[in-house]
Amino acid sequence: GIYQRQPDQSIPTKDLYRAYDQVPQAATLIIGTPGTSGDNFVVDNVTIAPTQVLPGLLNADGSAFNPVTGNPLTDPLPASYTASVLRPELLGTQGFGNVSIYTNGKFLQPANIALEFPAGGSFGVYANLIDIEGSIDVPGGTITATAEPTVGIQSTADFSLILGPQAALTARGEWVNDNPVLYPNGNAAPLFINGGGISLTALSNDSSGISPGLQLASGSLIDVSGGGQLTRSGTLNAGTGGSISIGTETTSGTLGGAPAPLDMGATLRGYGFFDGGSLSLTASTVCIAAANCTKGDPTVLWVSPAELASGGFSSYSLTADQGGLSVAADTHVILQQQNLVLPSGYQ
Repeated sequence: GIYQRQPDQSIPTKDLYRAYDQVPQAATLIIGTPGTSGDNFVVDNVTIAPTQVLPGLLNADGSAFNPVTGNPLTDPLPASYTASVLRPELLGTQGFGNVSIYTNGKFLQPANIALEFPAGGSFGVYANLIDIEGSIDVPGGTITATAEPTVGIQSTADFSLILGPQAALTARGEWVNDNPVLYPNGNAAPLFINGGGISLTALSNDSSGISPGLQLASGSLIDVSGGGQLTRSGTLNAGTGGSISIGTETTSGTLGGAPAPLDMGATLRGYGFFDGGSLSLTASTVCIAAANCTKGDPTVLWVSPAELASGGFSSYSLTADQGGLSVAADTHVILQQQNLVLPSGYQ
């Protein structure tokens, strides 16, 4: 708010005082029981949809299901109940701004669902199978999706974490204009101008064949670009790019377990005015070449020099935890950061 711009210097800096630039934390929602790979998250499938499950649940005899505590013998959970439903209108600036979902089964966000969280919020999903077809926007916040084995269950699909062709994960920094013409009494918008963090991981415990992998379909977007603040005096405070981490891993660790495919069709962005974001990629095998060097092996990640010179990133990390990392002969990689540029005369 306004105190981020004009800190009260009379407040002493001690443990009993909050930082002047701290903003109120949004409400938190946790679905399931938090845990790690192989644990029982209790909840089965979860779907994001603007509907209600309870009014349509019927018992085997056709009567309405009664969920009242103390009546479990007369009304057991109907067989038609296959997924918990989270309504998107419960999330956002007027709802929950920090959401964590743990499910033993499948998490599904259809293409027609857009989740919008307050600046600095968070969204995390941990499931056996994750299919994100819609958009998730958390300005300056964090988005985490981890597909992993649960309660001894391992996905048999080719990909356990999917980002569909219309999906968009964005944690961009905000653009804040404090121009006194627009805000004569001061702008109270929070200053989350730096890009946030997005982490996507497909974790497997397979020991033979090919493990379920991670698919980022062509047309999808992952963006952690920085924003900026234009102060009342006209000075530009530039935001920095955030971080993107994408990887296929095994519970056995490096050199252990079966390799997994990583299909990198998404557009990745981490622009900033001066400081770009960071990009970390982990795959079974990585090859860097101007032309496709996978030789038809879906577990080999092909990274071209052009991809290492796009998106505005200032740092890259490539990890091959199974078959190694190779650079093809006569391959030239030039790491040159691309920056955002404002038009002349901005105000």
